Amino acid sequence: MILPDKIKVMFEVVPVMALATVDGKGMPNVVAVASKRLVDDDTIWLIDAYFGKTLENVKLNGNVALSMWIPPEGYQIKGVGYYHTDGVVYDFGKEWVTDLWIKKGKKVKEVKGVIEVKISEAYSISANYQEAGLRLL
Repeated sequence: MILPDKIKVMFEVVPVMALATVDGKGMPNVVAVASKRLVDDDTIWLIDAYFGKTLENVKLNGNVALSMWIPPEGYQIKGVGYYHTDGVVYDFGKEWVTDLWIKKGKKVKEVKGVIEVKISEAYSISANYQEAGLRLL
């Protein structure tokens, strides 16, 4: 499975994305995510410095959706999230984001964990009749 280049480009350009999760009763939760990394065509890392309900939901069922847009284009990525508080993913994710924060002159926050998202689907959420809802992956 190969994530389309237009999604990869937007992922790198958009500074903040919406991350959606669902609790055990089906109640959705959406948060803004800025510390994100596209690791490869089927993996994204999301850094946890503040997650509350999001963390509970990921641990409960792992189902996540990320949305990003620069009007009139937009994309949604769906997958399963796995939470890491130690090990290779956590260590590399923490090192990567700490270096990023330092380079950008931002305050270094505590990295509580890393959500590793395994991508399963991608859709257009672009504002036009030809593309809205179109499955891209």
